[in-house]
Amino acid sequence: MEELPAPPTADDSDLPTFCAQAAPQGQLFQVQPGRDTVLLGQQGTRLVIPGRAFDVPANSGPVSLTVREFYSTADIVLAGLGTRAGLDVLETGGMLYLYAAANGQTVHLRPDKQILVQLPTRQQLPGMRLYEGVSAEASHAPDWRLAGTGTSASRSNLDPANPLADRAALGGWVALHPPKSPRWPYFEKDKQLLKEYARQLPNSKSDQARLRRKRTVSKEEQGLLKEFSQQNHTAIRHAILIDVEVDSAGVLQKSELVTGDSVIGAKVLAFVRQLPTQRAASFISPLPGGKRTVSRARGVFSVLYARSGRQLVGFSWLVMDKQLQEELVREAQRQRAVFARQFNNASTPLTLTSGLYYELAASGLGWINCDRLLDPGPRILYTVATPDPTTVVSLVFKGQRSILASSRTDGSAAIFEQVPSGQAATVVALRREKGVTYLATSPVSLGQAAPPALSFRPVTLPQLRTELAQL
Repeated sequence: MEELPAPPTADDSDLPTFCAQAAPQGQLFQVQPGRDTVLLGQQGTRLVIPGRAFDVPANSGPVSLTVREFYSTADIVLAGLGTRAGLDVLETGGMLYLYAAANGQTVHLRPDKQILVQLPTRQQLPGMRLYEGVSAEASHAPDWRLAGTGTSASRSNLDPANPLADRAALGGWVALHPPKSPRWPYFEKDKQLLKEYARQLPNSKSDQARLRRKRTVSKEEQGLLKEFSQQNHTAIRHAILIDVEVDSAGVLQKSELVTGDSVIGAKVLAFVRQLPTQRAASFISPLPGGKRTVSRARGVFSVLYARSGRQLVGFSWLVMDKQLQEELVREAQRQRAVFARQFNNASTPLTLTSGLYYELAASGLGWINCDRLLDPGPRILYTVATPDPTTVVSLVFKGQRSILASSRTDGSAAIFEQVPSGQAATVVALRREKGVTYLATSPVSLGQAAPPALSFRPVTLPQLRTELAQL
């Protein structure tokens, strides 16, 4: 596994670095460029990446994709993020940071490719759309812009901030092939049924005489007879092989003689076409959380005549990989058609066995945010007095996942511009001094009364996460 550097250590006064130690770290995935791939993040994010999505040479090695997930209030605050688009306030359904590299160089998506992003949610809210992070000062969180209205975030001047410097929990990539736990078709009473077949199949004196007559045997058939003899520990002098195909209900759809005497083969073929329904072939979908799915399957019905006079009857089901890969290719084509059809930055509600999701198609990497625009209503300027200019202040709104960082400072005061008047929120203030982190929280109703004086208390990193999680 690839080793990633340890997270930075905060000094006595470095609050952002201290908080970053408790923020979600990067998860590193290795993506094979030519494969359709599904990634599953630690917090439930699903990324469906079509083959050849990354702008790398055809024969290049794997692409390293770093994924960071931000869903909870604690994660968003500790990472220094917010939910503002210019002067507008957003409600987020989850934020991601995606960064790809190959051979030490930053990698982007191809212009005609998108990644399907599925973000888990407890409740699907209307109006959720795709926003992208735009360049901002290094000391501030990215501002958000509705996707498709400007330069892609992955191609903006936004510094990727070296996400590999974070401690990463190594993830794993899931390719769309092969299937899991394949089950082949079978009859309910295979052994008894095959014995009955062996008794009824062509084996009369005239059939035996026809089998004993001299005939020209191709090298391919010689090889088959030798292989059958080794497998069955007896000399096989003739083989009748019938290609069969059953549908996803286990019903025979196709049968064809491929090897053996044409006269006897015709009798066997007529018999095979009377086969009863079998249990269908099936496999477990290779997608995370995938269910068992029935499938068509191909195989060979064989009648082997031994020199000893024995007659061996059986089925040899061919590996379903080819069939399943065809099915998965069709699924990948469907996904790509969905990409092309739906990429208008609107989310699609999605229900899977693992829960509810917002589904979006992203045409770039970098900062990705699933948000909806809140009703603007009356706006006010809101000021919070702080002990010193280094204090970091945020507003966490009640009843919605909206977090605003102060837009500027005025002396020791944190200034929030264009915030919704009357909105219930909590002021969250953080400062660090001489190696100790201090937290102050205060519930407020914006614009209804002057914000109370902040009362700071020392907190450890676990205590800080716990307190923020309760907001």
